[in-house]
Amino acid sequence: MARAEAAELEVDELKSQLADYQQALDVPAKRARSSITRRLLRLIVPKELCHLPDLTADCAAEWLETFQAKELEATEKMLSLEQKMSMAQTAHSQFEQAYQLVVAINGPLARNEAWDVARDYCAKGSISVTWQSRFNRADALK
Repeated sequence: MARAEAAELEVDELKSQLADYQQALDVPAKRARSSITRRLLRLIVPKELCHLPDLTADCAAEWLETFQAKELEATEKMLSLEQKMSMAQTAHSQFEQAYQLVVAINGPLARNEAWDVARDYCAKGSISVTWQSRFNRADALK
């Protein structure tokens, strides 16, 4: 009977050790599954966002380089357009000033007539030298 009890105790001890080992093995397995899941998600999301079904970890660096080049190109184009917009706004502002001057000298007139009227005044010498030189420079730009 003592042997049976000793055997039962040993079996219980072995069961307890087995449970401890299984629990100890579960932690790294869970970490590994979690790590794999995170890595897969890191590829799945860009695949869907960028419409790249063939995206793999091996070619991700090449795609990143491609997208960075496209980003740089788009940024340069945007900056160029911003500069053109700024120049257009400046030209518009200068035209508005000149138009208001012509209106002040001539009286009300249509905007599309302002250029010809201003040139006529310049030809007649009716406008100051400063504004005449501006009209001449603008005429050269046309």
